Amino acid sequence: MKRKYILSILMATMLLQAEQPIADAIEETASNNTLFDAEPEPEVGEKINSSTQMYDIKIAPTDVTANPNNISQQELPAIIRLLKDNIANNPNLFNNVENKKFVQEFYAKNDYTPIWVDEAKIYDRADKLIKEIGKDATIESSSDILKRQKALSAKIKQLKNAPVQELMSLEVELTDLYYSFLNHSLYGDINWKKFQSNLAGLRAKKITADWITYKAPYNLTDLILEPDIDDTIDRITPRNFNYRPLLRAYTDLKNIQSHGGWIKVPSNKSILQLKSRLKQSHDYKCGTESTSMDGCMVNAVKKFQDRNALAQTGTLNSETLNALNRDIGFDIDKIALNLNRIKWMPRTNHSRYGVVNIPDFKFYFYDSGLKETINVIVGDKSHHTPVFSNKITYLVLNPYWKVPEGIVKNEIAPHMLKNRGYLASQGLEIHKDWNPDSERISPSSINWSLYAGSGAKAFPYAIMQPPGNSNALGKIKFKFPNEFSVYMHDTPNKKLFKTPVRAYSHGCVRVGEPMKLFDIVSSFNGNIDKNRAKNILKGTKETDIGMTNGLPIHLIYLTAKVNANGDLEYSPDIYGYDKLQN
Repeated sequence: MKRKYILSILMATMLLQAEQPIADAIEETASNNTLFDAEPEPEVGEKINSSTQMYDIKIAPTDVTANPNNISQQELPAIIRLLKDNIANNPNLFNNVENKKFVQEFYAKNDYTPIWVDEAKIYDRADKLIKEIGKDATIESSSDILKRQKALSAKIKQLKNAPVQELMSLEVELTDLYYSFLNHSLYGDINWKKFQSNLAGLRAKKITADWITYKAPYNLTDLILEPDIDDTIDRITPRNFNYRPLLRAYTDLKNIQSHGGWIKVPSNKSILQLKSRLKQSHDYKCGTESTSMDGCMVNAVKKFQDRNALAQTGTLNSETLNALNRDIGFDIDKIALNLNRIKWMPRTNHSRYGVVNIPDFKFYFYDSGLKETINVIVGDKSHHTPVFSNKITYLVLNPYWKVPEGIVKNEIAPHMLKNRGYLASQGLEIHKDWNPDSERISPSSINWSLYAGSGAKAFPYAIMQPPGNSNALGKIKFKFPNEFSVYMHDTPNKKLFKTPVRAYSHGCVRVGEPMKLFDIVSSFNGNIDKNRAKNILKGTKETDIGMTNGLPIHLIYLTAKVNANGDLEYSPDIYGYDKLQN
């Protein structure tokens, strides 16, 4: 029923835009019928409330929205007869069609109703589709979509007064093109099946690597039936994770590329070329025209270095010169890849949420805008922090560290075979089960060779580290229960936060300022008594604190993004995912 209603709205909109009523074109089959009731027609472009029908469209039995299966072939409009017959019986109709199965099912579900043409004309929405595709900078000039768009643009101009047979072919090809364009707009160009296979290959090599994708919640048939193509494309274009500013940066770089690319800086003595190059990338914004490495130029160099994850020296060292002189295609490809990643991230509308961008080693807290940034440590090259979304729902003060099975097999058991005092040196205990009060097990009673390495037996006990200042999880952890058993937590090893590339953990996210994050979640959870919590933290008793209001948390992997100041930033591809997804 919903699709029938959408189709009725679409047809009504196109009828209002047409130069002549479609009833003229089907006069011989509907001369005694009235297309609409006498109720007033809406203004063109009037918004339709999807839950409350603002006006009632009644379709005559022989109108284009009627069911062809209930009407004799002679009664059907010619365009519908042709669509039905040719889609079923003419394979040549699909010579220029990329999505044959979808096109066949689309018209069958919608009673072979044309949405781009009638028997005498081409609707305006065909031109709108052509223009909308032409505006999309993310479609490569060599892409099949753009080739078909150009071919159909020429065909539309040629067929303004064409016979119905040729209009029918155009109808089918436009639907096929729109389907491909919507697929590109919604889902991008990453081969996710191949990428997941690559991740499985990493896991087979004992490298933990996972990435959960979230498909945009749209039905492509319904989108195609919506009357206003401009509005549809705007609505399905992501707004989260600064997609639109990143898209503007992409368009800017494509424009620079069309004018020759980045200006080359031959050496650290080439001040004039350097200034011109830094102007291109919006790093040099000085009011004066520098001809030397003055303070303003040094700051511009530092800004460039910061945006490109380089040490901020303010000097033209070899790394900086290499980054300045790289081909602009590198930047364009990296941005395009990250735009495609965002298309598969959650389309949520939370005003308050947290983001961990794994490659830039930072946690961001948003509450109707960016409020706080905290440095974090993420998984190392053998223990990738997984990419997924969840919600922080409770805190644990003075946590026990419950050692995962993988660490027991790959690290603890091999160490114990070499050094029987290893467990004690790390402050670890063996218990009968995960209850901290359960029976303690002596390390000397265990045949560690049974539990070491790949193919080892499952460890039958629980290894834990009691709460305390030397606990691997520090004094507090932030839990968002998930299939990967990762969470955010404090750490006793603070010195690692001083390093620029902070990939040291076994997959969990270590927080540089855990009490700042505690204050953040406390600010919107009135059930958390901060004074009581701080007294608990002075001791060693493990205590769970639930959150009345959870915090949505997104662990993402963006190596190109636009920051809160509107600056384009790049991050190191620490896990090699850029290469695997290109």
